[in-house]
Amino acid sequence: ALRATAGKANCSENRYLLNYLLASSLSLLDNPEPSPTSTADQHVTAIKLYVEENLERDLSLEMVGERFSMNSNYISQLFHHRNDISYSDFVRTLRLDKAEFLVENTVLNINEIAEKCGFNQTSYFIRLFKKAFHMTPKAYRLYRRA
Repeated sequence: ALRATAGKANCSENRYLLNYLLASSLSLLDNPEPSPTSTADQHVTAIKLYVEENLERDLSLEMVGERFSMNSNYISQLFHHRNDISYSDFVRTLRLDKAEFLVENTVLNINEIAEKCGFNQTSYFIRLFKKAFHMTPKAYRLYRRA
C-alpha cells in the first residue's frame, strides 16, 4: 500500500512538473524576453497547480516555499497581489470545495473526507465546513441526498 501511495505521489508530482515546464516553454515562445510580471505570474500559476493536485498534503507557506525554493513571505505577498485572496484562504477554499464534493458524492466517513482534504483534525474540518455551508458535513450529506 505504501508503494502504491508513493507511486501516486510521484505521478502527481511528475504531472505537475510536466505542466509547469510546458507552460513555461509556451510562455518563452510567446515572449522570448520574460518580464517581471510574467515570471511572477508563472510562479503563482505553478503554486496554484501544485496546491490543487496536493490538497491532502502539508501546504503550509513554509513547505511550499521549500518546494519552490522561494521565501514564504514572498509567496504570500505575491499570491495576494496576483489573486486578491490570501494564500491560506485559497487553500482553505479548495479544500472545502473538495470536501463538499466528497460529502455529497461518496460514502466516505467524515474522518476520511477530512484526511483526504488535508485537514489534520476532524473537529476543525467540521467547524470550517459548518461556517462555509451553514451545516455540518453529516447534515449537508443528508440534505443533499433528500
